[in-house]
Amino acid sequence: MRFSSLLVVSLLVCLLASPLHATQYGIAAVVNGTAITNHDVDERLKFVMASSRLPKTSETKNKIRPQILQFMINEELQKQEAERLDISITEDDMKNAIAEVEEQYRLGKGKFDEYVRGLGISRTSVTEQLKAQLMWQRVLARKVRNRISVTPEEIERIRARAAERKGDPEADISIMLLPVQSKEKEQEVHDMANNLVDSSRREDNFAELARQFSAESSAKSGGHIGWLRLADVNPVLRKAIHGLRAGDISNPVRADEGYLIVKVHALRNESARAPTQQELEKMALMDLMNHEAQRYIKKLREQSFIEIRSRGCTCGVASLPPFAQVIREYDPSADKKLGQNFLLDTFITNRIAASAHITPETTGY
Repeated sequence: MRFSSLLVVSLLVCLLASPLHATQYGIAAVVNGTAITNHDVDERLKFVMASSRLPKTSETKNKIRPQILQFMINEELQKQEAERLDISITEDDMKNAIAEVEEQYRLGKGKFDEYVRGLGISRTSVTEQLKAQLMWQRVLARKVRNRISVTPEEIERIRARAAERKGDPEADISIMLLPVQSKEKEQEVHDMANNLVDSSRREDNFAELARQFSAESSAKSGGHIGWLRLADVNPVLRKAIHGLRAGDISNPVRADEGYLIVKVHALRNESARAPTQQELEKMALMDLMNHEAQRYIKKLREQSFIEIRSRGCTCGVASLPPFAQVIREYDPSADKKLGQNFLLDTFITNRIAASAHITPETTGY
């Protein structure tokens, strides 16, 4: 009874998804049972292309689409983690976030909807991205920030090092970090980083690109970090900044988590000024928070079921988990979640039936 009940639910979901619907909204990826559709990715792609002023060519779209999908997978994992922790975003939270976007993009108060319509994209596509960012910030605040403690000894060590290096230059910088999730993605992310450098140098759109692509916690503010004493930053960041002048953008530099791109807004040399306590704490916290955030998302990916599907691909039965495994994970009372997992896939009837050694005719549908 349990097997047949589950199969009927699956088949009904399939029948509700018309061929036209599947063609338009085929699945790009499945993340722990939740589908990211090609339509979702296309909407985000349109937003990125429009807001970052990247060249609107097929070549550009094909190059950045895989990276956008990876970010959307991370976003879905972040939202799922927030939901697991009972973190929610209120209407007031969203209103404040939208007001912040209006300020950052200099749109004018109340002009968000007009801006989105002008880009030719759905409002939902943009607000869902904002919501995911807010949820992830609260996850980090609850699960990461409280575990990070900068001890007095660490502060004194940084202060002593700063005193020894008086006269070293400082830089006002913004950064982008493009994470490399696996060895197979190395070349793809490297090429993407070079494309973003070219675009930001040509179009002066570093902040917009950082908001869309950077995995750093500073992404929301366009990647802006502020003033840093170069002697106190990590060697990779120092290497990226070395030799740059005000207004320059670095070439991609390989860091532990991925590729780092830096924009230098201004340089100064203030040998007489010692860093304040707040500045010392900020320098330590920034590195620790970003490092822990990257570890967190990496752990979530390792613990999750993620299936990435090629666009337009009709995957074979081999890519579907064994039917027994599906039944273990989704009992008949969880038919809603099962429906979400396989929604929009018009080939699910044959795939489920085949994996259960049943021909579609025997189901009665």
